[in-house]
Formats: sequence, structure tokens, C-alpha cells
Amino acid sequence: MEVVTRKETVSGDGAPMSIYVAEPKAAGTYPVVIVFMEAFGVNGHIKKLTERFAAEGYFAVSPDVYYRQGRDLVMGYDEISKIMPVMQSIYDTQSNADLRIVIDFIKGQKKARADRIGTTGYCMGGTLSWMAGCLNKDVKASAVYYSGGLITKQTNTRRPVSPHAYAEVLSAPVLGCFGEEDRNPPAADVREVDALLTKLNKVHDFKIYPGAGHGFFCEERPSFQKAAADDAWTRTMAWFTKYLKA
Repeated sequence: MEVVTRKETVSGDGAPMSIYVAEPKAAGTYPVVIVFMEAFGVNGHIKKLTERFAAEGYFAVSPDVYYRQGRDLVMGYDEISKIMPVMQSIYDTQSNADLRIVIDFIKGQKKARADRIGTTGYCMGGTLSWMAGCLNKDVKASAVYYSGGLITKQTNTRRPVSPHAYAEVLSAPVLGCFGEEDRNPPAADVREVDALLTKLNKVHDFKIYPGAGHGFFCEERPSFQKAAADDAWTRTMAWFTKYLKA
């Protein structure tokens, strides 16, 4: 499906927020996927993923969640020391407020089906996708990829509650894609959350990919693992088709 893209700017919380938009060129209305970025910003990889969702028939957006720290911040995969202070300046309460801003933007778009909103995210964005599915009933399905800090053992003012503790109020069916070799989150934490969701009778499907590490879905990172990435994409497409296109 042919895709058109643009960058929109909306009023954020105290600063302008950029939102990268990719949508099918053809007229019509389409289910929505919010693509939450990795820690490295709305870079080329995230833009390509947003376009990939649009090519599959979704109105896809990727918000810049770093907008309070600066306009359109993007860092390289080797700039960990530069990334950490920016990533650690994010407060969960602010992230949840930002989701409402993005959803309000979506509700004003002609091609967007605001009653069919899904979220996905990678690394830091995987956790944002998880919390979106827990804390906002406008979200009808979520996919989370190697969500760092899913179980946060040392909470603080930025993260006063471990994300996994929101499982009890999860309302969106959630798909999980994780690497066996990942240390954030480690496989043991993934299994713990999987068991918790089963106990709570939450609709979910978690998979841990043998031999895969953090960032296995990103072809621009050394940790890329094609077999796992291909399978995760197939599962994500099936999940969103079931819960957003039905």
C-alpha cells in the first residue's frame, strides 16, 4: 500500500511535541498504531517502522517523547553515555499525559479510526506501550518489544510504581516479544509477568526468542536477529489484525 508521510507539531506539556505521521495514500479511514521510539529517538529506524505499519493499512504515528529536553533529539546507537541522562529525565506521569496528547491529535485526523488504537514500542518504548495498554482504555491492543524496566526493583520519583504492577488494570490485549539473552528485561522477569497475566486472566501472548538479545528487531544494531524479527513482525500483524481490524 502506498504511503505518505509528514511531521506534525502539537502543543505538548510546556513545549511543542513533534509527531511523525505515516498513512496510506488512498482515501479511507484506518486503524491506528502509535509507535513508541527506542531510547535513541525518532530516528530513521523508527520512521521506517512507522511507514511499515502504514503500508499494512494503519494510520501510524511516532511521537517524540523527548520533546521536553529538546526538539527532535536523535542519538546514535553507540552514544549510550549521551542517551542515559535524557532517558532518565522521563517521568512516567509525564509519559501518560503525553499519550493523551497524542490520542487527542489522532482523534482530529480524517484517516484515523480513533476507536481502533493500538500501541507498540521497542526498548524504552516497549514499556511505554505496556503502560498505554494498562492505563488508557482508548488503547485496544498493545505490542511490547524487549520493554526495559518492565519489572523495576528500585522505584523513584520518575517511576514510583514498577510498570508490571499495572497488570491488574491492563485492559488491552498485549503481545510480548523478548530475547532470551536480554538483561533488561531478563527472561526471568518476562516469565514472572507472563505468569502474573495468566493468573489475572488477561489476554496476552508472550514469546521469548532463544539466542536473541536486546534490540533484536532493529536491523541497524549488531543485536539484530532476522529470524526472531521476522517471526515477531508476523505475530504483531496477526495481533493487530485480530484486535484492530476486526
